[in-house]
Amino acid sequence: MTFLSKISLFHRILNRKYSFFWKFFFAVIAFTICLIFSFNLQLSIFISREIIFGDDLKNDIRKLIWIMKTSIFLIPYSVDLMFDFCSGLENKYLDFYKKRLEFYLKFKKNFFADLDLLKVIAYKIENSKKNDFSKKSILLKEFKSQYFKIKRELGRNKQEINNLMKKNKKKSSYTSKGMNINDAKEVLLDLEHFFSKCNITWFVIAGTFLGFIRENSFLKHDLDIDIGIKENSISVEKFKYHIKNFKKFRIARIEYQREYKNNQKTILRPTLFRLVHVNGINVDVFSHFLIKNKIYHGTSSIIWKNNIFSLSPINIYGLNINGPKESNEYLKETYGNWKLKKKDYIFHRDMPSVSGAYNFLGLEYLLRCELFLGINKISDIAYLERLLFN
Repeated sequence: MTFLSKISLFHRILNRKYSFFWKFFFAVIAFTICLIFSFNLQLSIFISREIIFGDDLKNDIRKLIWIMKTSIFLIPYSVDLMFDFCSGLENKYLDFYKKRLEFYLKFKKNFFADLDLLKVIAYKIENSKKNDFSKKSILLKEFKSQYFKIKRELGRNKQEINNLMKKNKKKSSYTSKGMNINDAKEVLLDLEHFFSKCNITWFVIAGTFLGFIRENSFLKHDLDIDIGIKENSISVEKFKYHIKNFKKFRIARIEYQREYKNNQKTILRPTLFRLVHVNGINVDVFSHFLIKNKIYHGTSSIIWKNNIFSLSPINIYGLNINGPKESNEYLKETYGNWKLKKKDYIFHRDMPSVSGAYNFLGLEYLLRCELFLGINKISDIAYLERLLFN
């Protein structure tokens, strides 16, 4: 699945707008596979309903792969290690995942399954209701127990873990073929048209901005377009309304990030709108917000942190597209030596600006990066431990 997820053709096939007949056909196949591997009727119905009524077939297929690899059948577990298999799941399905992993770990010691269990518990904490203090307290104890268990294993089994990391690196060392440039140009034009109609300032960020500055084009291996908007530029409901009327894009998913001020006070904000263009290209729209004189964007579990930047236009493909005015500083913060083209690039490992969000998912993410990618952000981990456990 890691190999397939880096092929643009695979993205285009799964991002297509299918008729109800084809969605139903895919759903029947997914239902059958899920039932065989999970022996759970409720989960199988959920997966098939998501395919029929949802707009993120790629993500649904990846979740199905995860269910298959945690089955009793001999399927390699160490596939697509950074994939967030819990995104969008309600607690009743997280409960199933939790029981499934606990059963799996009774019979087989596995670092990947241990960390996946920690992610499930983290999601259950973030999904718990504000007034359900007793349930959240139990989950917090479970999270702490599982978290420190994994940290102990990291200390005791460094050589074994290093071997797993090397093995996984060989599996993932495949360079993607990237987007069709003409299709990507079409998306840029439609983004300009859409945001102009909504009267919202938007700007390119991350790999899209890097390609425009370094190569005066999209990066050859890029599979999506990364853009930013300012926090509170538009409400979620209005964004949904305008997208529905515009017709050229659909929303595959919306991610929210919870920021913990302390172990009691939190802020919940929408951070990512994953769009799919009619030609199959993904567009990640990140809401940018300020924390302590830094500008942040991210997902439910990840943040990218930069110095505050202003915007200036870049002339690309005959369009004036906004990007960070302080381009050298922004790209250096984000990529380090951004002028050097890197092979075997993994943003979780190679982006200096990336870290865990200020929540339980962020702490799990940092531990996952240490386990699978050898990245140990000691100060960030220590800060989150104090924030969440004290």
